[in-house]
Amino acid sequence: MANSEMQLVSRIIHTGELHVALEWGLTESDFRTSEGKGLWNAILAYYSNPETALAVVGPRLFKNMFPHVPLMADPTVPTLALCYEVRKSRVEAEAKAAAMELHEQVEIDPQEAIDQMHSTMSRLISLGTTKNTDLSLSASLGSTMQRYQYIKVNGQSANAKLLWPWPELDDVTGGIQKDDYIVLYGRPKSMKTWALSAILGAAFHQRKKVLIYTKEMTQDNILMRAAACAAEVPYQEFRTGKLDHDEERRLYTLIDMARDEGFDPICLNGRAAKGGDTTAWIHAKVEKYKPDIVFIDGMYLLSIGSGKKVANWEKVTEISRGIREMILATDTPAVCTMQANRGAAKNASANLDEIAYADAVAQDATAAIRVINEKAIQPHIGVPTIAMLFGGSREFALHGIRIGATPATDFRFKEIMTERDILKASEGDVGDAEAEDPKAHSKPRVVRKPKTAPGPGENALITEQLKNNLYPTS
Repeated sequence: MANSEMQLVSRIIHTGELHVALEWGLTESDFRTSEGKGLWNAILAYYSNPETALAVVGPRLFKNMFPHVPLMADPTVPTLALCYEVRKSRVEAEAKAAAMELHEQVEIDPQEAIDQMHSTMSRLISLGTTKNTDLSLSASLGSTMQRYQYIKVNGQSANAKLLWPWPELDDVTGGIQKDDYIVLYGRPKSMKTWALSAILGAAFHQRKKVLIYTKEMTQDNILMRAAACAAEVPYQEFRTGKLDHDEERRLYTLIDMARDEGFDPICLNGRAAKGGDTTAWIHAKVEKYKPDIVFIDGMYLLSIGSGKKVANWEKVTEISRGIREMILATDTPAVCTMQANRGAAKNASANLDEIAYADAVAQDATAAIRVINEKAIQPHIGVPTIAMLFGGSREFALHGIRIGATPATDFRFKEIMTERDILKASEGDVGDAEAEDPKAHSKPRVVRKPKTAPGPGENALITEQLKNNLYPTS
């Protein structure tokens, strides 16, 4: 067997990275030997079988299936490089064969030989030795069905980069996916940064590597909010040094877990970058730290590369495009905060033209969520609440949810919002001088029975260590 083929097969067996080779564009035709072709087809058949959907043959199972085939894994060569070597060998072999055929045929029929050579070379040029970025229907549907089988077996949130703090959103969205660009926007004092902090706390419980950018507040401040949400300790008491013993112990346990278990959130200092905090700068940080998700507090405060002064909408357009490109290039979703403009007062829903400065944010975002700090306590809930209204979601339809608004001990789900709820929340989002009679959605919303909110301190995703240390039973 050609060395590059055996190397690739061995790498796939040892790492399970069959999906990398498939995404790169390798097919059965890239394997030049009958043995390489047979092993590739066997691995792919196991991966595609409904009974073993998306499972990759491991070293022990491979030895049982092919006891006389040695594995030659080389840990120093990445899977992508081996894909390149296999494709390169194919292109070289087919080019040499075409040249030999031309030499044999040119004396018999020069024009036919040249035409055939041109056709072969065009095909090889199109094939290339780089990752295939063109996509056919069959290839797309094939990968889609593989994803479907995986979700069917493991649940719709299995592919999520991060689950929401509110399972009701996971039921609709399948969690935050690798290409998601989530924008939380609202008027000043809307608690949008607190909503971001609640998601940060959920990321900690799920052991996700997190990268945070802030310029509106200090690094300590936003990390303090995230820690309060993760440990569910009252923020005011945390800020003023009035926590009780158990609450203090929760925070010390968080420190130990973050330090020892390899998922310590990292916060970038936008102020210290002195104008260098561009989307390219954040992109480089993502490449460096390899986070599962990025949080950008105040995305409109990012800098742009050019030193010239531009209008706010031009600046935000460039920033938004850069964030979107970063997400797609790195498969790392981003959750950002943004201001809502004064026009939000005119709307009873989360209309995308409420986002301040640029239409580009509404165009680029996969989900735009208007955050409203509700001033009146809902009688049937009895605690302060935040309304989260959904506009411009590309992959799901959900109009709004209501969550708790007690920093940072109660951001739990309260209920699905009705049309009337959303209208009242929107009217209360601005001062009397700004308010106008908003028009309701033309499409009525489905009123669902509120789900029971989890009890104090509960978190379905919290680790056993956190349960034992943060919430002792004795």
